[in-house]
Parts: sequence; structure tokens; C-alpha cells
Amino acid sequence: MPVLLYSNDFGLFPTVDTFSNFSFDKLLNLINPSKEDALGVGYQLFQSKVAIGSGGILGKGLGEGTQSYLRFLPIKDSDFILSVVSEELGLFIILLLFI
Repeated sequence: MPVLLYSNDFGLFPTVDTFSNFSFDKLLNLINPSKEDALGVGYQLFQSKVAIGSGGILGKGLGEGTQSYLRFLPIKDSDFILSVVSEELGLFIILLLFI
């Protein structure tokens, strides 16, 4: 069981969390992504970076994203929707969303 530090108004408190080892590994991979685990815990994060890169500046076109429709990006409709939109519509549209 991993020990995590939780903070509140009174300081940091170490507690034993109910995370499984896989969930804890995913959390560590989010904080410090590594390329040597691109086929394990870091698969979703690595494939989302590939999807953003393959879209380029102007994108591939609506419905033409290869990473999402060929299921290289397994969970495309939740947290990683931005990578699907970036692949299909391009990085320019994503930058317009943030402005």
C-alpha cells in the first residue's frame, strides 16, 4: 500500500491510501512520464501525445483522426478528448479555445 501525504489547514498528514498499485503507478506516471513504460501504465498518455503530434497545426479533418478511430487511443471520450480534437481539427483550434 502506498503512503500518501494529504494536506489540510493544519499541515501534512501521512495516510495509507486505498489506491491499488496500478492506480498509484498511473499517478506517478502522470507526475513523471517516462518513455520506457509507453506500453504499460503510460500507454494512454503516450498515445495522446502521438495523436496531438499527428494532427499538426491544421489537423487531419473532422472524423479523419487515425489514433482515435483505429483505437490506439483507448479512452478517447473522457479526459483525453483534447487530444482527439487536436488531431482532427489541429493545434490552431486548440490554441483558439484557450484564448
